[in-house]
Amino acid sequence: FATANLIKAMLCSHTESICFDAHDSMARHILSTVPLHLVEGSGWPVLWLMTHIPRVVRRHRFHLDFAPRELLGPVAADLPAEDPQASKSMSDLRRILPALRASVSAASSSVGASGLSLAYATMAHGPRFRPYIGRFIGRARALGIGGVLVVFCLDAEALAECEAAGGHCVSGTPSILNKFTLPLALLRHGFDVMWLDLDVFLFQSPTPYIAEQLTGGYELLVSSSFAVDCVCSGLVVFRATSRTRAWLEHLLVWMYEHPYEHDQKAFSAFLRAGERVAFEEQLPVRIEEVPHWAFLDPETRFVSARHVDVAGWTGDADNIVAFHLLHGDSDDAEASRQFAARNSLGVGYAPLLDIFFNQTGLPELYSTDVLPHHASPELKEALWRSRWPSPRPSSPGRCNETVPMNF
Repeated sequence: FATANLIKAMLCSHTESICFDAHDSMARHILSTVPLHLVEGSGWPVLWLMTHIPRVVRRHRFHLDFAPRELLGPVAADLPAEDPQASKSMSDLRRILPALRASVSAASSSVGASGLSLAYATMAHGPRFRPYIGRFIGRARALGIGGVLVVFCLDAEALAECEAAGGHCVSGTPSILNKFTLPLALLRHGFDVMWLDLDVFLFQSPTPYIAEQLTGGYELLVSSSFAVDCVCSGLVVFRATSRTRAWLEHLLVWMYEHPYEHDQKAFSAFLRAGERVAFEEQLPVRIEEVPHWAFLDPETRFVSARHVDVAGWTGDADNIVAFHLLHGDSDDAEASRQFAARNSLGVGYAPLLDIFFNQTGLPELYSTDVLPHHASPELKEALWRSRWPSPRPSSPGRCNETVPMNF
């Protein structure tokens, strides 16, 4: 019975995590009432499973680069400017704050968005992403947002690439939780934040389009899929409101305490956008505490590669703002890496990260605002492979509302 529940808990953690607690509690009850020597002597692989499951489903370590008090304590403005107890990441962030504030103010004024203090943030590490940090920064600079971009550099090599490109660099260590910690740290310093995964290629500056959509009173904007309303946390805009900060704090704590949870799924669940990670009464954020949010335009403006059936774009390519390449290998769970190795990274997968960021014969792609499909037939062909011939469905479905195992 314990073995069956441990296996079911493992399956839940990697698929529908809402059912994890039920099987976990069953296994815990047995292990707390049956003497350990009887469990081991039973012949069932209970203890082996208890070591195997964390290894294959864990998506992050119990470690944060920012100190908890820098994320969950008093707002950053109330902390001392020179704090010898500050984390290395917070010290790096405070070092770049004066230049970042000046650039954010100038960028907001240039688009007439006086109430917007928009900084951009991304992260990178490892041999697949760090070679393209300089080109990511160069493209942002060419579009007028290089001075408002903060790069969370999660290894020494990434930090060296960022510094060589003259970027705003914050040092850290690899963790998917950094998608939440850096935006939260910036929010607590009064910045609105647009998070961009590094596998996003910018066609235009998003700032004017973000400023326009935020006039609707939204506190959070997030990218979606072409054919269904599925949250994609690769592009997110956070307004620096108390409700957004509190919501993100709860999400970060939940992710930290549930190391098997997928960040995008939890993000969707906390927004009540379709996917679920717990029953309603178990979530730490009530519905009325969720920020007022909306999707970014997934049809033509903020689009994604058709590496999955529901992604893609349509319309005039000149109107694209950001193209999410869906590189798709950022999941740190061993089971996810094994699945990707067996099944490739998507139904129509192409190495778009390399195609868009390794154009060594087109240096102008990373130093001017030229649109990629105007610069190269190869880039146009790669972009057009994700194009739908028809408009987006007028009533797209919601994401993953059917939960198995009678949950």
